[in-house]
Amino acid sequence: MDSKRNAPRWLKLLVGFHVLAITSWSLPKSSPGVLNNMLEPKGLDWVLYANDRYVRISPVQQYILSLGLFQSWDMFAPNPTNKDIWCDAIVRYRDGSEKLYTYPRVADANYFEKYVIERYRKFYERVNHDLFQWMWPDFAQRVAVKMDDPANPPVQVVLRRNFIVTPRTVTFPDYCQNLIDAIREGRVDGQTLSPTNPVIPPFEQSVFLIYDVDQERLALARTR
Repeated sequence: MDSKRNAPRWLKLLVGFHVLAITSWSLPKSSPGVLNNMLEPKGLDWVLYANDRYVRISPVQQYILSLGLFQSWDMFAPNPTNKDIWCDAIVRYRDGSEKLYTYPRVADANYFEKYVIERYRKFYERVNHDLFQWMWPDFAQRVAVKMDDPANPPVQVVLRRNFIVTPRTVTFPDYCQNLIDAIREGRVDGQTLSPTNPVIPPFEQSVFLIYDVDQERLALARTR
């Protein structure tokens, strides 16, 4: 019996293209020496070098970026961040009143919402850094648009970081060494077998921008 295609050929090609494009973007970059032509690539370095030189800078890059399909290799790094950072803002209005704006936070979302607002988290992870402070005024202006009241427009936005540094837990090699020492000394107990987690400190808060709202841009946003 002749087999029938379960999908058109163009669809299979499209899926194959996306798999290759996402894989290309997710590959780590070549070493700086290879990228700067100071070292000759060897072995698998040729694959990374060719990917950096001919694929990532091609129209594939713009396609991946425009659809939000990109993911940095640092997601898989052996040292994930030990900071929990989120943002809120004090919005001050013309009549002197204030309101609190909380930027969407994955920790406060349900399972469905987590998938929807993941890019919000990724955006703030970037914009929070001082290297991206050129984006802060636009970020604050967007908060003003979100919190706008035409009868009593916002006049100032105060952006604030809320952050904690997670205390370091016992590493696996340290755990094994502590257990061995406890066995040798005859003092194995519940704390040795299951060490208590460190106490998470309260969030600290700092202001990173005080922004006077652009009223012309605010009025223009109301027409859209």
